[in-house]
Amino acid sequence: MTAAVIHAVLNALSIAGVNAVARFPDAGLDRKAAVVAVGVRSGTLESPGYGSYLGEQLENGEWTELYGWKTQVTVLLDLYVPAGQADACETLFSAVGGALHGLPSGLRPQRLTRGELAPDRDTGMFRCPCTLECAAFFTRTAREEGTVWSDFVLRGEITSNERE
Repeated sequence: MTAAVIHAVLNALSIAGVNAVARFPDAGLDRKAAVVAVGVRSGTLESPGYGSYLGEQLENGEWTELYGWKTQVTVLLDLYVPAGQADACETLFSAVGGALHGLPSGLRPQRLTRGELAPDRDTGMFRCPCTLECAAFFTRTAREEGTVWSDFVLRGEITSNERE
């Protein structure tokens, strides 16, 4: 489920024109450009009760049972700006805040917190740790005749093609 949250945040940032990568990317950071590294610090899963059962839905001519969960998630948003460009952090933080309007309906921001800008010895850049507290709503279906589960789906997920 956390991968879906990270993907949704990365997608919203990308659509808003913010350079963003998943935390601990496979390739090294481009130290000449501002970037946001996205990860998840923590999350708690909450059941809506009744075994998380939400009802039935008709899917491709077949009845499936629908289950749902609410998750409180703390998303890490580490802002990195090149050395000598500390002023760019404020612009990047504002861009991140604006990008939150592009999140899918199943990921609801509650609070965006900014930490202190400081030199990062590992990257040679300035780093500003930020956190995004949000609620995420997931659904999952099961076929009526068995226990075959589909993947968890972040409710209201929007792909970049749907925005264009």
